[in-house]
Amino acid sequence: MRIRMRMLSMGMAVIFLTGCGAVRQELSESREVSGPSETRKTEDGREEADGLLTREKRLELEKEALRAADQVGEVYKNAAAVSETSGVWGAAELTKEQCLEAVRLLKEAGCVSVSDHINMENYEEVLVFYDTYVSGREAEVTVYQANRDGTLTALTFVCRDGRIQTCHIGIGWRDGDTPEVTDTVVRDIAEIKLTEKGYLIYGYESAPAHSVLRQYLRVKPLSDRCRELTEKYVYGLSYVNYNVLVINWNEDNAEDILTPCMFEDIYRIDTGENLRAENGMIPADEYERIMTQYFPVTEQQVREKCGYDKNSRSYPYEMILGKQYPPFGEVVDYTENADGTITLYVDGVWPDYDSDCAFVNRLTVRPFEDGTFRYLSNVIEKRELDIPGNQTEKGYDLPVEVGEREEAERDCFAKLQLVRDLFPAYRGGDDSSEISDEQIERAADRIAEDGCCVMAVGEYAGMENYERLEAFLERAAKGEEGEEILYKISQSGMISRQKYKSDGKDLYVISAVASWQSGGEPVLNYLTRTRVKEWRVTEKGWFCYRLCVPEYPEVTEVVDGSCMVRVKPMTDENREMSERCVLPVAYKGNNLFCCDWDAEHMEELDYNGLYEYLYQMKYGENFPVEEYRGGIPAEEFESLMAEYLPVTEEELRRFAVYDGESRTYAWEMQEYSNDAPVFFSAAVPEVTDIREHEDGTVTLKVDAVCEMLLCDDAAITHEVRVRFEEDGSFRYLGNKMIYCGENGMPEYRERIRERE
Repeated sequence: MRIRMRMLSMGMAVIFLTGCGAVRQELSESREVSGPSETRKTEDGREEADGLLTREKRLELEKEALRAADQVGEVYKNAAAVSETSGVWGAAELTKEQCLEAVRLLKEAGCVSVSDHINMENYEEVLVFYDTYVSGREAEVTVYQANRDGTLTALTFVCRDGRIQTCHIGIGWRDGDTPEVTDTVVRDIAEIKLTEKGYLIYGYESAPAHSVLRQYLRVKPLSDRCRELTEKYVYGLSYVNYNVLVINWNEDNAEDILTPCMFEDIYRIDTGENLRAENGMIPADEYERIMTQYFPVTEQQVREKCGYDKNSRSYPYEMILGKQYPPFGEVVDYTENADGTITLYVDGVWPDYDSDCAFVNRLTVRPFEDGTFRYLSNVIEKRELDIPGNQTEKGYDLPVEVGEREEAERDCFAKLQLVRDLFPAYRGGDDSSEISDEQIERAADRIAEDGCCVMAVGEYAGMENYERLEAFLERAAKGEEGEEILYKISQSGMISRQKYKSDGKDLYVISAVASWQSGGEPVLNYLTRTRVKEWRVTEKGWFCYRLCVPEYPEVTEVVDGSCMVRVKPMTDENREMSERCVLPVAYKGNNLFCCDWDAEHMEELDYNGLYEYLYQMKYGENFPVEEYRGGIPAEEFESLMAEYLPVTEEELRRFAVYDGESRTYAWEMQEYSNDAPVFFSAAVPEVTDIREHEDGTVTLKVDAVCEMLLCDDAAITHEVRVRFEEDGSFRYLGNKMIYCGENGMPEYRERIRERE
């Protein structure tokens, strides 16, 4: 399974599937996940789980996965030998032939093995597992997946007492040839089924945010010829971005399928490369050659339908914005016709709707001797599900008028040129380093001199000339027409341009992002137009709005269109206190600011989870993960905790997870298996008030600004009491919850849950 990402706005992306094959779960740091069930210890010290997989079992599975990795070590070592880079995450990019060899070696070792577009070997074991599960008996099976990115995955299914869990173990390669476990994720499966055609489709009880609703594996084999035909003619075509596969057409009405956004996929089919449009335009010669070669259309029809610009003799690059979880096609049968054409029988596989035959296409193609081909016609019929319709006016993926495109490009390029001398590292498109905060501030000041609204991309960035946007929003709230533009500068050297436009009824956002190409020329990375579903300006000065996004049944989970922009800047004192005292700890991986505590009540804090954040705050450097995988020495742990908290050594050993024999405190990296599955963990703490007391202590009033889903500038409110020392250090003395949101405080899950 391959996953393609399309940016919707800075910091927000969606994913969608573009092929069939074995599942490899791709997660971003902000996504919600389901961790393993709670655990407890038996009298003899062994760990017992309320779920199905104990820690002991997980360690056993990790050892088995490493043994399996040894079986294919030569394949990955050979891949690394011809690669310029290697590392712990992957030996190197694997070719299809290398994946085939890895699958073969795993098969010979008795393992169930698979890879993208490669049949599963020893698949009968999965069929036996499913039959055993259906009969209500205990069963277990592991599927090994050789991934194209140079990693190996071990996916174990365990069923017992009518329940199923998966254990996903990722294997990377240190220095290209030494296998190492990179992550272990355990999840509960809510439902699972094996289709007649041989797809194992399953869904988790708590699906990660922005992830697919259903995972899938093709268990029963597809013939080599059908796989070959799928890869050549069907792989890469979309059912939802244009209508090549969702309407009946032939040579008589082929012009009906012509839309600008389809060119990108056809270009990739023709060249095997991703499209890189210069200045957002594609030369007419290349555009027309490809479109007339692959479809029975004329040059004139292409020009009429695809936005031809006669002045530049080019076509605009229409980016395809990702729509989540569309179906994909696979050839299951074919007919070689007497006239040399081939009719392909294509099943639309739609795992998120539990279907491996949602509809059937009869797609006719004509292959040529030089290896190219032409699509001649398509006939589609419904089988299990409705056929995806064309995109209608739903408020997103809206067309951008030529004038708006030209204006956005002109403005973005002008701003890039205006500040180019301030970003010397990026003159040649060098993306290897970040621009300093000082450089960004100078760039923002220069853009602001033109009277523009501009800000950096950061937690507490202030907006210059904010009065302009504030005035526009006041007029828009009264139903007046108007527009205002906000520029943002990122540390990667990109400039984004959000044009907010009110027509007196609705508010729209025309978003553009531009950057420098490696050749030193500016390029418009993407351009979108979206309607704002709802918006408001808070008393604190936050502009909170929700964009129109795909909804059920087009997608099967919530797509987050929440956006927040601070219009009124923070005070310098509040910003300083936010950066110094609350941002380094925040709400992810610890609960320092998520519960009531003081010097007399320290038992609720998750000390093991908190340690790395205090470490980073004290030393100003990343936490040394490898150094502390085996635990944190008691002296180091207790010393750091006592520096920042009013807690004693005795209390730490009682309240934290401590091993007296090794004199270490437990520590685990925060991964998807032990992260709290709540979007709130991505919130940013913001000091809104500072009160000094006679005893020398200070109380900071803090709001949690949560953009994700909530779109709230005060999802919770709490007060943090601190004491500052003459040397500039400080100590936390307590936290008090003032407001816990409309739905209450999200439940906190400790990273390490065993306490003595």
